[in-house]
Amino acid sequence: MRSLWRLAVWSVVGCVGTVPAAPSTVVDADGDGFAADVDCDDGDPAVRGPSVWLKDDDGDGVGVTSSAVSGCEPGPGWVSFSLIDDCDDTDPAVGAEQLYYADVDGDGFSGREAAALSCVALEGFSLIADDCNDLVATTFPGAPELCDGVDNDCASGIDDGGACGAWIPLGFEARDVDFDRVNERLLAVSSDTSGSSAYLIDVLDGSTTEISLPVPVDYVSVAPNGRTAVAASQHDSRVLWMDLDARKAYPAWRFSEYDRIEDVVASAGEMAILLDNDDIVVVNVVKGTVEQQGFFQDAHTVVIDPTGTVMYANDASRMHRFDVSVLGIDWVATGDIGWSQDMWMSNGGGQLYSRSGYVMQASSDPLLDMTYRTTLPLPKGIYMGFAGSEAHDRLFAAERGALFAFSFTWPTLLGEIPFPPRTPSGDDYVDLDRVFVADATDRLVVLGHSHSESLLWSPELSSVP
Repeated sequence: MRSLWRLAVWSVVGCVGTVPAAPSTVVDADGDGFAADVDCDDGDPAVRGPSVWLKDDDGDGVGVTSSAVSGCEPGPGWVSFSLIDDCDDTDPAVGAEQLYYADVDGDGFSGREAAALSCVALEGFSLIADDCNDLVATTFPGAPELCDGVDNDCASGIDDGGACGAWIPLGFEARDVDFDRVNERLLAVSSDTSGSSAYLIDVLDGSTTEISLPVPVDYVSVAPNGRTAVAASQHDSRVLWMDLDARKAYPAWRFSEYDRIEDVVASAGEMAILLDNDDIVVVNVVKGTVEQQGFFQDAHTVVIDPTGTVMYANDASRMHRFDVSVLGIDWVATGDIGWSQDMWMSNGGGQLYSRSGYVMQASSDPLLDMTYRTTLPLPKGIYMGFAGSEAHDRLFAAERGALFAFSFTWPTLLGEIPFPPRTPSGDDYVDLDRVFVADATDRLVVLGHSHSESLLWSPELSSVP
């Protein structure tokens, strides 16, 4: 206890008479946080302590890091420190390395897909990366907007500005449509069974010419010559003949021995081919007589080649070929291709396409006819229709909500074709029904519907993939 008390006394005594030193005075006249002894100008708050400077011999504003010094302001010929060196400090035209962006697609605008540091400008490169898609040459700032599903002008809008054209409302819902390849017009009938009219439709502007019919009909078919057509009523088995040039329809004949007509195909002259529940039947539409019947049962589809001389018919498992003349049709050959609900023949008569995707080569030699070629890929579903352009090497296939392009020479998928995103009434979805090609006017003709109205779209073939 005594030793602890002595320690305490010693500690107190030791502190008696000790005076701490006075604190040094720190002067910062301009209040910039730097004392006067280190501030380069203590009368200017914008000027603070020393900085690192680089020698800039050529006066281009870029120095060399190996010349770095610390100080307030070395004077002329010095620049603020930077980690980037002057590529050539003896040439004022050459500064620091810069990041150049490559023009990958060669459209004159650079993107960010490829870049390089360089002291000098690089050919095919730019300091500005303003191409929104440098992998597509048709896409750059200010480019014309195309109907291709891409923002071509880099203005944050895909197919904007009417690039895809517009749907043309026809004013009615089409029940059935056929294409006149010779005069490049559509023949359609309304789904309104109370009406008794057919409509010739201009594929360029959608304008219609009405043809008054003696009876309501469900199916129409244009003859290969483009001048005449036939129409049929599904339930009362009436068939009539039309002169398209004269815009006139003749009285309908009723074939009462048939309960229900499933389809009608215009043949040569006055002949028409009917599909009923059991048979393929050839009738003379002008005379109202049955010329031939009962070829085989359960026929689903009939298609005639563009010359009107060869007919193909599909039943549950086979494709049949017939020769066609003014005297009727004659069976020639059968090919096993599987079941198909719909077919289309190329304009030159060279290929057949089925709704299930089969592609067959149609030879002029009956012994080699209907040779299986390939099967089309089905990106989304079952196709609603086909049309092709041999001149453009394109085959077009319509699926209910999409349109696809294939190579015609060898049917490989080229891509999906965008169509106008909205109808004139503002609907943003269109079901596609049929597709045709108008070769003389170089147009793709697409028929669709939205709600209860049929719509027409006919872009130039050069504007689609």
